Amino acid sequence: MRNRLLVLHLAAESNVSGTFHLLQAVRAHWEQLPSERRDPFCLHHISTDEVFGSLGATGRFSETTPYDPRSPYSASKAASDHLVNVWHHTYGPWQFPEKLIPVVILKAAAGEPIPLYGDGGNVRDWLSVEDHADALLLAATQKGLRESL
Repeated sequence: MRNRLLVLHLAAESNVSGTFHLLQAVRAHWEQLPSERRDPFCLHHISTDEVFGSLGATGRFSETTPYDPRSPYSASKAASDHLVNVWHHTYGPWQFPEKLIPVVILKAAAGEPIPLYGDGGNVRDWLSVEDHADALLLAATQKGLRESL
């Protein structure tokens, strides 16, 4: 444990945005580490039993109990738990970057040829998140647009 690099996420009042930003910062830090320091690096996320709902007078929760948050606090903790879990699968050691964007980025960064899938005739529609959010705000705030929806 002596050479282990450890980040503990102990936020009592977890906020999903805060967890997201912490995960981004930790990943950015991990990516700049020399390879020999990446293996011992660890993020430990602490949750709460409240993500499983209300226990009542008897019973117990386990790691296999389905999530059933019953308050804004427990819902935010559950969301943070899920975010940490998918972050690990997306960026963790067993991630297979089979999707188009990760494959293209990794191949381009390595100076390798970018693969062409199928016959090259496939079409994808890409929408900027910022454009989408702007459009939603515009539709929500412009009287004429609201009435036509």
